[in-house]
Amino acid sequence: MKLTNRFVRSATYEGMAAGDGICTPALREKMVELAAGGVGLIITSHSFVSPEGRARPLQLGIHSDAMIPALRTMTDAVHARDSRIVIQLAHAGAQADPKMTGLAALDPRLWKRRTGLSPVRWSPPISPGPRRPSERRRGVRRRPDSTAPRSTRHTDTC
Repeated sequence: MKLTNRFVRSATYEGMAAGDGICTPALREKMVELAAGGVGLIITSHSFVSPEGRARPLQLGIHSDAMIPALRTMTDAVHARDSRIVIQLAHAGAQADPKMTGLAALDPRLWKRRTGLSPVRWSPPISPGPRRPSERRRGVRRRPDSTAPRSTRHTDTC
């Protein structure tokens, strides 16, 4: 990806998407405003890849093909201002609020039983200093299948 400059707008949570996660005209205009202001690369807010993985109300979604037209419009508008945009993929996992999503949060123990895959293992550092190399290797063993098609969707739209 070639950028016009090194100004990068990091991912944030705007809370400007529609209730179902679709990109709204207001969110698109916010991204256009950033691009017009000279930001070379815009990283969108964390965007949920499946409905049960939603972390916040009015969070941007990329969980279904219904999201593509609005995301394409936002992407094209940013590109027209000679800027680039990428999307931050996210899943709230066990931190998702079932009251908000209407779906059960992802329980890492059930995930392993259903798929045979180990979920991401989060462990605090043993000391306040840098982690030992053996601790760094304990991260993700395999990517959950739920993100694979969304990664392709992201590449196609942004």
